[in-house]
Amino acid sequence: MALKTAALCVVMAWFGLPIPARDGSSVGNIDAVYADIGDEQSIEQNLSTFSAHLRNIIEILGSATQRSLVILDELGAGTDPHEGAALGIAILEALRDNRTLTVASTHHNPIKQYALTTTGVEAASMEFDSDTLAPTFRLLMGVPGKSNALLIARRWGMPEQILARAYSFLKEREISAEELMDRLNERASLLDGMERRIETDRAELARLKKDYEGRVTEIEYQKDRILEAADRRASNLISEAEATSRDLIRRLDEAAKSAAHRELGAKRADIQKIRKGLEARGAKRVARELENAQEKFVPKEGATVQVAGSDIVGVIEYVKNGRAKLIAGPMHMDVPIAQLVATQKAAKIAVPPTDTSSLKKRESVPSSLMVRGMNVDEALPLTESYLDRAYRGGHSSVMIIHGRGEGILRREVHALCSRLRYVSDYRLGGAGEGGYGATIVEFDRR
Repeated sequence: MALKTAALCVVMAWFGLPIPARDGSSVGNIDAVYADIGDEQSIEQNLSTFSAHLRNIIEILGSATQRSLVILDELGAGTDPHEGAALGIAILEALRDNRTLTVASTHHNPIKQYALTTTGVEAASMEFDSDTLAPTFRLLMGVPGKSNALLIARRWGMPEQILARAYSFLKEREISAEELMDRLNERASLLDGMERRIETDRAELARLKKDYEGRVTEIEYQKDRILEAADRRASNLISEAEATSRDLIRRLDEAAKSAAHRELGAKRADIQKIRKGLEARGAKRVARELENAQEKFVPKEGATVQVAGSDIVGVIEYVKNGRAKLIAGPMHMDVPIAQLVATQKAAKIAVPPTDTSSLKKRESVPSSLMVRGMNVDEALPLTESYLDRAYRGGHSSVMIIHGRGEGILRREVHALCSRLRYVSDYRLGGAGEGGYGATIVEFDRR
């Protein structure tokens, strides 16, 4: 049955029909199938079973090529077992030398031993359940089969005294080979069962690992969101406290101002330490968010994205030279594409103003500037030039995105804003404005 199935699969593949095989199986480039199956004895042609097999095999040896498939059933049968086995091995050697793909069946132990010890030849057998005396229809690779003739004879009622004599003759001759095959069959069945259990355990471990990683990712995400909200509240409180302190100092007389400045200076180091801690945690959250992205994000025009580590969600207007022009509400931002992640959140699109003259004035100057990742010498001239153009362009407020980092760039931007006469106020971004990674600058329009 196994031989006929192999040949039938090749013929089905020739006609483009699906074959009963696993996904990814391949039939190969086979030009012809030659078979010697069944009993071809003929009284008319004076052919015995052995002679009929020989005639077919001789024709096959003369026609088969390296691309042929040869099917041989009961190789070496129909004659003396020793001579038949020797001839069968010689036939297999000839086909092997010709590199012809061959599938053969036999009951001769010498041929089975040849398959076990010869390079390029693989032994196999159909599994047989010795308890039920029935085939299981499972092919065991690497294990030669045994005939089980005596077990089947007992099942069909062969007298015990005959079976006893048969066992005694078997022990005198080939009992060692039969025992070896029996042990190999038992070991193969045991290993096969262990392999199935291992595969089941591996699949379960993979499922548990995936579930565990998903839960860890969700916990980390929730943790980051909680810490981000807490850090944002802490930053806002610090900014409000600093603003209140400056306002209070402005109202004091000169003597009190000097004392207040000294007190504020003493506390400023503590405040800076707290800010650095908040900024460091924020930078780690941004790094994790970019690292844990499920797939590499490819920014495209019209895509909705989020700036990593912030609540800013916008729509990409265009991409150029590794940066993206982002529209987020009333803001127009120039952001490195490496800082953008995919999001399911909806972007807020600003309603166009009814005063088109005001729109034309502001079109040339965006409402935000991204200097995150630059050093101070690069960022400050760019920021000062941008603020001057934004003020002259009619903006009432703009955003400078300097990032969190260690706070050096943020402090320099704040120092610049404090020196510009047309800047009325500046503050860190609130919820949805980038937090302490951005500064909102308001212009004096009086």
